[in-house]
Amino acid sequence: MRVPIVAGPASLATIVMLIAAAAACKVSSRTPDAPGTTGDFITYEFNGSAYSGSSLASATLMANTSGGSVLGVEANDPDGHMLAIAVEPATPSAMIAVGSYATGSAPPLSTFEFTNGSNGTWAAAGQVGGSGSLTVTLLTATVIEGTFEATMVGSAGSQGTGTLASGMFELSLQ
Repeated sequence: MRVPIVAGPASLATIVMLIAAAAACKVSSRTPDAPGTTGDFITYEFNGSAYSGSSLASATLMANTSGGSVLGVEANDPDGHMLAIAVEPATPSAMIAVGSYATGSAPPLSTFEFTNGSNGTWAAAGQVGGSGSLTVTLLTATVIEGTFEATMVGSAGSQGTGTLASGMFELSLQ
């Protein structure tokens, strides 16, 4: 069972749109470069276990119907681990920019979900609980870089809280 990430009616529509966009994206399975070099990478720890160099990582910056933008970051690996982060700016007409986006019940906000194969799902979002933030440190027309961390609430079958730490990414925008 997945934990629903819901922060409000407008945010739910945005998150559904981001998930649909991520599913429609062409995902490359090339091997990413290590942090500090040129190329796509994402690294993070979940409950003390390191995840690095996911070959199926993507970032989607998408226009919304109000002229603004929303961001989706997703990473998968062959072992069934999946990380999804959605970011919404302060107003529907605002653009994602360099800066920090924390979990909350009103924009600007970020939402997090981590699935550990068949071992459970954790989330951090406004009304779900937990806390977290994503900081965009560089944004160009083709690349986004940043950091993230979260303390997440587990769904049925998940053991306790989930801690997402030391997250870093440099991804080509799709």
